Amino acid sequence: MKEMIEACRARGWRRLCVVGGSPNARTALQEIVGRDLELRLVDGTVSSSRAHADANLGWADVVVVWGSTQLAHKVSLLYTGENVIQMARRSIQELARSVTKSARG
Repeated sequence: MKEMIEACRARGWRRLCVVGGSPNARTALQEIVGRDLELRLVDGTVSSSRAHADANLGWADVVVVWGSTQLAHKVSLLYTGENVIQMARRSIQELARSVTKSARG
């Protein structure tokens, strides 16, 4: 996770929005990242509006759509764009790898 944080900082990313993941995974991610990055964690099982998704997309430097987790298709469809990473693996370690790889471009 430290590598992800360092890669994000090097890229100038300070705000990360994660869409999906179990409640336990989101809590663990918050605890691990702490104050090193600003996080918005979106419950992928709760319906969302286009306006809410657009606000998150505009706020975040990068958005991770965490597939293969608790994530409804109707929620994931709202999150598209240049700053969106789609990933299909469950673990926090895989999320960190995907963000690190994207940050390093």
